[in-house]
Amino acid sequence: MNSQRRPPRPSHFLGGQRVRRVITVLAGLVVLVLTGTGPAVAEPPFAVDELLTDPNGVLETQAAEVQSALEAVRDKTGGSLHVVVVSNFEEAGADWAEQVATQSDLGSSYLLFAMAVDDNGYQYWVGDTFPWDVSRIEELVVAAAQPDVLNGNWSGAVTSLADGLRTGETPEVADGSGGTSWTGATTSAVIGGALLVLLGAHRLSRRPQAKRTQAS
Repeated sequence: MNSQRRPPRPSHFLGGQRVRRVITVLAGLVVLVLTGTGPAVAEPPFAVDELLTDPNGVLETQAAEVQSALEAVRDKTGGSLHVVVVSNFEEAGADWAEQVATQSDLGSSYLLFAMAVDDNGYQYWVGDTFPWDVSRIEELVVAAAQPDVLNGNWSGAVTSLADGLRTGETPEVADGSGGTSWTGATTSAVIGGALLVLLGAHRLSRRPQAKRTQAS
């Protein structure tokens, strides 16, 4: 997988390791706007030492299949994909995956992918010497994993991501011919549109009603 590295977009650095984070929060934000309440459960970062960490048993019968997919990535690429499935990230959890990587002392050839099932969110962290560069990983995550995360297909998100890393192929993101390309810009646009609709409805409900005058 020797490809020319492109300069990555602005990144955060931790101990010489490059970090990229993505959080998909469409469902959670809409709930927050409509109810005025935040997520019910938040899980602080914790150390992991396995390829798959699923303390709440979310993957259930698919756990063995996901484990096999992660082992195939390690055997094929020389890098390791670690997956963590939790209920939710902390309220200030933009660095949740980064903190897990730090506490776990993950090596520079590791990729950590974390999913939060309560708000269909995800984050990832990648070390400097992982076989893929940051821009390619971001493309793969958006194309292979993000659609399944949004649909709550947790095992599908992991196996699609693992298959892409193993084969070196990035699936095409669905276009306007029947599918939806769920990029960060798309998510932001949908959230913005939803907020505008809610704000407009609120203002309309507070608008004084005009008095109707009947001619005598």
